[in-house]
Amino acid sequence: MHSQSCLDVASHIVGMFITVILMAGAILLIRRHQAGRTLHLLWAWINLALTVLFVASMVMALGMASTSGTRAELTKLLAMLVAGLIVGAGYPLFLIIYLGRHVTFRDLK
Repeated sequence: MHSQSCLDVASHIVGMFITVILMAGAILLIRRHQAGRTLHLLWAWINLALTVLFVASMVMALGMASTSGTRAELTKLLAMLVAGLIVGAGYPLFLIIYLGRHVTFRDLK
């Protein structure tokens, strides 16, 4: 039980950290500073890494549930996996592609 609460605290701290990065990046991007682009890209890469960790944990849970779980549990885990991929990777990938373009880079100068 103690290790789960430590993991919860760590995930909340990381969540607050990447939230601050995203908010600061948004403010700087609105003001057309180059640092806004950099912070958005940093947030996107961190968020993609966290999504990979989430997907890995869901695949492990799916593997454990497939041996002892019911069909409803498997369906729930699979739905969480798909939703996590869409939500966790969609916007970061968009940012990496859009803000990585040279046109956008020149536009912010």
